[in-house]
Formats: sequence, structure tokens, C-alpha cells
Amino acid sequence: MGAILSELKTRVSVKTDTSQIDKTINSIDNDVFAPAISILKNIKSKIENDVPNALSNRVAERIRSYQEQFIWMNGTVDTTQMVNTIFVEPSAQGEVDVGATALSEDGFPYPIVIELGSVKYEGKPFAEPSLNYIQKDIQKIGWEVVRSKLG
Repeated sequence: MGAILSELKTRVSVKTDTSQIDKTINSIDNDVFAPAISILKNIKSKIENDVPNALSNRVAERIRSYQEQFIWMNGTVDTTQMVNTIFVEPSAQGEVDVGATALSEDGFPYPIVIELGSVKYEGKPFAEPSLNYIQKDIQKIGWEVVRSKLG
């Protein structure tokens, strides 16, 4: 039998599309509007370099917060072990992982069994509902991050 997957993880990945900025830059007369081109290139650079990490971090932190809330609301907390193992960890440019890694002393994978259930235990999801809740927050978080990085 293979190893039991001990963590329940979600990857938040932010990719930017600056093609419209490129089109605008390419359509402007370089000689007359050089200052505008410089401003647009600066904006493009910030969007490509600063926004993905900041946005993925903010979304992952909000997901972590929702997961904690659902764990407490579901009554699946005997100790704070599971809540204390929820992590937010960058994995690549614009990518952050969020999840829980709680194990019992016997190696029982709490997060997966609590989320999905087992033969003996009806699951009490916390990860899936947190992803449903974050959907309503993403646009607001996105605009806040873009404004903070461009402001």
C-alpha cells in the first residue's frame, strides 16, 4: 500500500495578461508620446512582476481564514492541531499553496478525512466551502492589490 497523502492543498495561481498594454504602446507615436510610453511600460512591469505574488498571497491568506472558520463552525476541532497546521506557502512566481497537514500520532490524515469523509466518518468539508466563498472576494481583492501596486 502506498503512503497516505497527509495534506489537503489548494494552489492559488495568478497570471497576468498585458497584451492590451503592448497594443497601446505599439499604437502610440514614439517621438511625440515618449513620456506616455514610459508610464505604460512602468505599469506593465508592475503588473507582470508585483501583482501576481501579492494577489496570490492575499487570496491564499483569505482561503486560509475561511478554512479556519469552517473547521470551527463544523465542530471538527477537538484540539487546535488541525487549525494550527494550515499553511500558506509560496511555490513559484505568482503561485501560493494553502492547506492543512495535520496528522495524528498514528499518522491519521485529519484534513483529507475531515474534508471527504471515510467509511466510518461523514465528512465535514472545510476546503471546498472556502473555495466557494473566496469566489465572491477575488475581484475586490484583485482591484485592491492592483491599486496598491500602481498607486
